[in-house]
Amino acid sequence: MGWPVELIDICSFGPLETNAAIIIDHLLQTNASRIVLVSLSKGSADVALALRDPRADAALTRVCGWLSLSGITTGTPLAGWLRSHRLRTWGVHLLLWSRGQRFAVVDQLHHERGPLATPIRVPPHIRAVHVVGCPLRLHLRHPWATRGYDRIAPLGPTDGGGILLAHLARLPGFIYPVWAADHYLQPEWDIVPFIRNALLHAARSQNHANMTPATRSSA
Repeated sequence: MGWPVELIDICSFGPLETNAAIIIDHLLQTNASRIVLVSLSKGSADVALALRDPRADAALTRVCGWLSLSGITTGTPLAGWLRSHRLRTWGVHLLLWSRGQRFAVVDQLHHERGPLATPIRVPPHIRAVHVVGCPLRLHLRHPWATRGYDRIAPLGPTDGGGILLAHLARLPGFIYPVWAADHYLQPEWDIVPFIRNALLHAARSQNHANMTPATRSSA
């Protein structure tokens, strides 16, 4: 796109409140005059928590848009599925412990009793655009997508990465459904122009219509 980019260095699978604070700190310190936040998967959950930070009003004044790619913004039933399988739970406990990460983050992603169960509040000057894969099982391409799809398929259509498509109705802003793409957004066709258009849409906030995009901050 030819826009300057700043990468927000959040913690890999870090607690939502920790990463939210990192995002807010970055937004308060950056010199960018206009920002479009771009978040991926669990990173969108971090942004959702950042929107609730007490400092959010001051930090978000220069943010005109938010592009969420396969964002787990409403939590995932996979967290509950994992809790219902004791041996797998202990296996994930050990895996995360070996990486210096916390299993408590899994519980934070629960779609019914975690912090993401609360509706997202997006300030009116920020245009939120959510890109979400809408596959049938035959469209799944990533090896992880099949397992995610089958584990929560009894609850309804899913993107294969933990997002129930019925939850899209809860999201504020614009929904860009991607037919025949799973959570990892790697369909058989070239998705780059689609993502480019979604980014441009996120940048065209009504309050910033006459301004040129300056910075994309990525979480």
